[in-house]
Amino acid sequence: MSQIRTISELLRVLEPVPHSFFRGQGNFEWTLEPSVARIKHPDNCYSMSLRGWLDLESYLIREFRKFSYPYLKNEPQNQFDWLVHAQHHGLPTRLLDWSENPLKALFFAVENREHGELDGALHLCTPNQIAPSTSDVHEGKGTQFFCSSYINDRISAQEGAFSLPYLNIEEDDFSHSLDIDTSKLLRYEKVLIPKEAKPQLRHELNKLGINHRTIYPGLDGISKMLKEGFS
Repeated sequence: MSQIRTISELLRVLEPVPHSFFRGQGNFEWTLEPSVARIKHPDNCYSMSLRGWLDLESYLIREFRKFSYPYLKNEPQNQFDWLVHAQHHGLPTRLLDWSENPLKALFFAVENREHGELDGALHLCTPNQIAPSTSDVHEGKGTQFFCSSYINDRISAQEGAFSLPYLNIEEDDFSHSLDIDTSKLLRYEKVLIPKEAKPQLRHELNKLGINHRTIYPGLDGISKMLKEGFS
């Protein structure tokens, strides 16, 4: 298994085979599971009885839309734009975040000091097919990968892309796995980031201008960057 301890090692890992999407995770043991699948009791939301993942997600998006209009600069244009927008404001959805930039994906694997004692992971993949925009996404069989329009500053800064698992509406229930089947990807590799290498990688990424200020544009990112100096 490949390992990454420095940026130069990352470049060596990337060189032999081109990949399209990258995802960094602070814990090597985590699966490729979207946030909605991490809800502990998905069948009971606000005392409602929900039938499955699509029913749960539909409720969350419907309520998000209802309350979000006063705060929107640009209204999302379709169902999947709403998913992207909600995802980047912390709402659990079926979407799994990726980046088209391996350095920015690496940042997410090393940024959180709460996971400093755990090995991290960088996932590299090339899907069989990539929808160029949310308007080209469909609910066909298999996991769908797509590149979103940059509908907010954070997606633009992170060069965000997404995967969306297929769900059969007729058989929808909470036993349906939302993890990505990596055997169905054109190319896939999971790279180990040793825990002791995380501080050095944060340091090198910061030298390249990849830090909380640039990844999370706005006042929150500036504050996080400044606090890093005392960590």
